[in-house]
Amino acid sequence: TVVHDNAITWPPPESVTKTSAATNTKEEDTPFVKQVKQPSIFSKRIFDLAPLGEFVGLAFFAVFFGIVGAYAPVSFVVQLLYFILAGFLGYYLIWAVEPALFSPLMSTSNSLSGVVILGGILMASTPTGSPTNVLGCT
Repeated sequence: TVVHDNAITWPPPESVTKTSAATNTKEEDTPFVKQVKQPSIFSKRIFDLAPLGEFVGLAFFAVFFGIVGAYAPVSFVVQLLYFILAGFLGYYLIWAVEPALFSPLMSTSNSLSGVVILGGILMASTPTGSPTNVLGCT
């Protein structure tokens, strides 16, 4: 039982359980008309391979990375390519994991990500060859 001020309040009073949705018992007479959305130009498939939007995105990223590759230092381009490849590898690896193993894998991945981030901060903040750099980044 539920007691409030020495009074049993179970079942709750009608004033507490009444909702505004319960008062409207009249049925709607207007039928629901589903609006048909026109497909976007970017959703049109080209050569039955992929939508136009994916080709536009691919062309944009190719031009972007071409400009970055032409003007950025070689070490930056190599690190950027490793980062992109790690992203693709991580994406396909996580989607291939069984649901029962997902939580343990993600907890391990999160801890490894923290260690990688800490190593990156150490590598970027200390001079090359210092003890901190050697211990944190080898």
